Amino acid sequence: MPTTQDSFNLERKLDAGERRDEILLVLLRVERISMKELATMFGVKRKAIIVDIDFLMPDYPLEVRRGNRGGVGFSKSYKPERHYFTKEEVAIIEKAICLVTPICKEIAKGLQQLLDFFTPTEQNDAI
Repeated sequence: MPTTQDSFNLERKLDAGERRDEILLVLLRVERISMKELATMFGVKRKAIIVDIDFLMPDYPLEVRRGNRGGVGFSKSYKPERHYFTKEEVAIIEKAICLVTPICKEIAKGLQQLLDFFTPTEQNDAI
């Protein structure tokens, strides 16, 4: 499991609302994380993280486990809503893929993966 500390860099201290938004983003990337790790990551006391989690719990399906292997995470059944590219955005990305392919196939592959993931299928269009 990747650590979030490596990929999270705070330039400034966040207010409570910003910190809560960032906590949700962290929780989307990891299965479970301890309150202590979150506190260290955001440069606040563990109590502040507990208050943040308590604030978020009525609106998000978070699970808190105590003890060894404890921490907070989204419930296993939670599937975040996926937002899709518009037709115009798809066209722009397709042009970018054509332009970048001769220069760097790795970037083109990454763009194609984003396009595949965030472009609705025919079935989704009908919904």
